[in-house]
Amino acid sequence: MIDDLPFAATMFWSREPERPELDGRRRILHRSLPLAIAGAAALAFVGYLLPAHQLDGQGAFHSNFADGGVLPLILLAAIAAFALALRGRRFGTGITAGVATMLGAALAMLPVLVPHLVHDVHSGIGQHVFVAGILATFAGGAALAIGEPLLYASTRRAAAQRSLR
Repeated sequence: MIDDLPFAATMFWSREPERPELDGRRRILHRSLPLAIAGAAALAFVGYLLPAHQLDGQGAFHSNFADGGVLPLILLAAIAAFALALRGRRFGTGITAGVATMLGAALAMLPVLVPHLVHDVHSGIGQHVFVAGILATFAGGAALAIGEPLLYASTRRAAAQRSLR
């Protein structure tokens, strides 16, 4: 198919797009953010299973699992696996992983948040651990989605400045 194209188009389509490699600090940051996301998702996973709250001051403390079921656990495990699977791949995968992480964290929070809107909730340690983990997961996804283009743009800028010297 490429042989049928004019010569100029063949040169355009057959060439790999130029992408600078990330240097020291930028590479470390780019490769460590998915690890932080996986760690935050693991923290939320554990917090989801711990005794978290008591409703209206009655009954025993129970976990979020008793209210939300297994779906948030599946989402949190998928977030960690997806972030680690896309770790260090080519440009664009960090944006994809970051957006998927934010969406997954929001969806994992819904089964916990919605049933408790109309009750007086007395929180326990599990609730605090879960909320800290889910917020850190969401923030890590946002940092990855926003940070990846900035890391590559700053790498290009630094490379351009080095070439001018």
